[in-house]
Amino acid sequence: MMPVLELKCKYLKPALYDEEISVKVIMDKMPGIRIHFRYELNNEKGELINQGETLLVFIKHENKPPLPATARFH
Repeated sequence: MMPVLELKCKYLKPALYDEEISVKVIMDKMPGIRIHFRYELNNEKGELINQGETLLVFIKHENKPPLPATARFH
């Protein structure tokens, strides 16, 4: 399970109805117990309209302690 620990969103320009939006997701480093994503949204003109970040944490579903890095990917 990966609940959201933190969320940030910065609106720079409006997205218009029926406009195609591209979303770029950036992971700057390999995850440990926590995983951090950055987001950049651009409109059809290539203008940056939104920036965001999420911080998630890997936990065990049963009792909810953080998982060590070796236990997550098996």
